[in-house]
Amino acid sequence: MESIGQTGPSLTIERQDGATSVMLAGEWDLCEAPQLREVLDGINAAQHVLFDLTGVTYLDSSTLRVFAEFKHRSMGLGGSTAIYYGGNDRARRLMGLSEVVTLLD
Repeated sequence: MESIGQTGPSLTIERQDGATSVMLAGEWDLCEAPQLREVLDGINAAQHVLFDLTGVTYLDSSTLRVFAEFKHRSMGLGGSTAIYYGGNDRARRLMGLSEVVTLLD
Protein backbone atom coordinates (compact mmCIF):
# COMPACT_ATOMS: atom_id res chain seq x y z
CA MET A 1 0.00 0.00 0.00
CA GLU A 2 1.27 3.47 -0.83
CA SER A 3 -0.17 6.80 0.18
CA ILE A 4 0.18 10.24 -1.33
CA GLY A 5 -0.89 13.43 0.41
CA GLN A 6 -0.94 14.17 4.10
CA THR A 7 -3.07 17.32 4.05
CA GLY A 8 -5.76 18.28 1.58
CA PRO A 9 -6.60 15.63 -1.01
CA SER A 10 -5.17 12.19 -0.42
CA LEU A 11 -4.74 9.07 -2.47
CA THR A 12 -3.99 5.54 -1.29
CA ILE A 13 -3.18 2.60 -3.54
CA GLU A 14 -3.59 -1.03 -2.54
CA ARG A 15 -2.56 -3.91 -4.79
CA GLN A 16 -3.82 -7.45 -4.26
CA ASP A 17 -4.25 -10.52 -6.45
CA GLY A 18 -3.91 -8.76 -9.81
CA ALA A 19 -6.22 -5.90 -8.87
CA THR A 20 -5.57 -2.35 -7.71
CA SER A 21 -7.72 -0.15 -5.50
CA VAL A 22 -7.24 3.61 -5.75
CA MET A 23 -8.84 5.32 -2.76
CA LEU A 24 -9.29 9.07 -3.02
CA ALA A 25 -10.30 11.43 -0.21
CA GLY A 26 -10.74 15.18 0.10
CA GLU A 27 -11.12 17.69 -2.72
CA TRP A 28 -9.86 16.84 -6.21
CA ASP A 29 -9.78 19.65 -8.74
CA LEU A 30 -7.70 21.11 -11.57
CA CYS A 31 -4.65 21.50 -9.30
CA GLU A 32 -4.61 17.81 -8.32
CA ALA A 33 -5.53 16.28 -11.70
CA PRO A 34 -1.91 16.17 -12.98
CA GLN A 35 -0.81 14.36 -9.81
CA LEU A 36 -3.63 11.84 -10.20
CA ARG A 37 -2.75 11.32 -13.88
CA GLU A 38 0.90 10.72 -12.98
CA VAL A 39 -0.03 8.15 -10.33
CA LEU A 40 -2.43 6.35 -12.68
CA ASP A 41 0.25 6.24 -15.38
CA GLY A 42 2.19 3.98 -13.01
CA ILE A 43 -0.69 1.52 -12.56
CA ASN A 44 -1.05 -1.57 -14.72
CA ALA A 45 -4.18 -0.71 -16.72
CA ALA A 46 -4.46 -4.28 -18.03
CA GLN A 47 -5.88 -5.45 -14.70
CA HIS A 48 -8.97 -4.59 -12.67
CA VAL A 49 -8.80 -1.13 -11.07
CA LEU A 50 -11.32 0.07 -8.50
CA PHE A 51 -11.67 3.78 -7.77
CA ASP A 52 -13.02 4.21 -4.24
CA LEU A 53 -14.55 7.68 -3.86
CA THR A 54 -15.97 7.11 -0.38
CA GLY A 55 -13.84 9.86 1.18
CA VAL A 56 -14.11 12.41 -1.64
CA THR A 57 -15.69 15.74 -0.75
CA TYR A 58 -15.32 17.39 -4.18
CA LEU A 59 -14.48 16.35 -7.76
CA ASP A 60 -14.32 18.62 -10.76
CA SER A 61 -14.36 17.89 -14.48
CA SER A 62 -10.55 17.71 -14.71
CA THR A 63 -10.56 14.76 -12.30
CA LEU A 64 -13.41 13.09 -14.19
CA ARG A 65 -11.37 13.48 -17.39
CA VAL A 66 -8.43 11.66 -15.77
CA PHE A 67 -10.78 8.78 -14.85
CA ALA A 68 -12.10 8.65 -18.43
CA GLU A 69 -8.57 8.66 -19.90
CA PHE A 70 -7.56 5.80 -17.62
CA LYS A 71 -10.72 3.84 -18.50
CA HIS A 72 -9.96 4.26 -22.21
CA ARG A 73 -6.38 3.02 -21.73
CA SER A 74 -7.59 0.14 -19.57
CA MET A 75 -10.15 -1.00 -22.13
CA GLY A 76 -7.49 -1.00 -24.84
CA LEU A 77 -5.32 -3.30 -22.74
CA GLY A 78 -8.10 -5.70 -21.71
CA GLY A 79 -8.47 -4.32 -18.18
CA SER A 80 -11.56 -3.18 -16.34
CA THR A 81 -12.45 -0.21 -14.19
CA ALA A 82 -15.12 0.30 -11.53
CA ILE A 83 -16.11 3.14 -9.23
CA TYR A 84 -17.26 2.62 -5.67
CA TYR A 85 -19.14 5.47 -3.98
CA GLY A 86 -19.59 3.84 -0.56
CA GLY A 87 -22.69 5.85 0.27
CA ASN A 88 -21.01 9.12 -0.73
CA ASP A 89 -24.02 10.82 -2.30
CA ARG A 90 -22.03 13.91 -3.23
CA ALA A 91 -19.58 11.91 -5.38
CA ARG A 92 -22.38 9.80 -6.85
CA ARG A 93 -24.38 12.88 -7.82
CA LEU A 94 -21.35 14.52 -9.37
CA MET A 95 -20.59 11.43 -11.44
CA GLY A 96 -24.25 11.11 -12.37
CA LEU A 97 -24.34 14.66 -13.68
CA SER A 98 -21.35 14.04 -15.89
CA GLU A 99 -21.51 12.34 -19.25
CA VAL A 100 -18.28 10.61 -18.26
CA VAL A 101 -20.32 8.21 -16.12
CA THR A 102 -21.30 6.28 -19.26
CA LEU A 103 -17.61 5.66 -19.93
CA LEU A 104 -17.00 4.41 -16.41
CA ASP A 105 -19.96 2.08 -15.93
